[in-house]
Amino acid sequence: MDFLKRLFSPAKQNTSHTSEPRFRLGGTFYYEFDEVSNGYGGYRPINLCLRRTDDAAFCRCIVNRTGHICGFPGVKKGAWTKDVQYPYHGVVRFGFRISVFRDGKAKVSWTLQPDGRYFEDEDGFGAENCEEITLYSYLDEDGRFTEPFVCNE
Repeated sequence: MDFLKRLFSPAKQNTSHTSEPRFRLGGTFYYEFDEVSNGYGGYRPINLCLRRTDDAAFCRCIVNRTGHICGFPGVKKGAWTKDVQYPYHGVVRFGFRISVFRDGKAKVSWTLQPDGRYFEDEDGFGAENCEEITLYSYLDEDGRFTEPFVCNE
């Protein structure tokens, strides 16, 4: 049980190639995260936490230290699933962003699979034949997902 507690805790580790970014989300909300290599030539966020400027004790882990989405709301499948070439079981491997809060909720975008050009080098070598797939959900002001991730096909 202690292993699971450590696995899903928002514990900070200094594995980032930059200092801890801080992104404002309107009102008193912001989020912080660390970045680590994603193994595909880019970076991915870990230890992504929703915070409040008016409540230092508020810290809701959205993406844990292993890249798993905390409180993962699931995925609404659609035609996009035929184009998926990478596993997507609630793990962030590429982009993950939270938009500004509006009317008590913030849109979350999760790039499940980047465009195949993501993988090419400066000479164009290594590109893959894959479509970009980004899924969307929403967070409430408590940092909980309000619906499953969907693709805007």
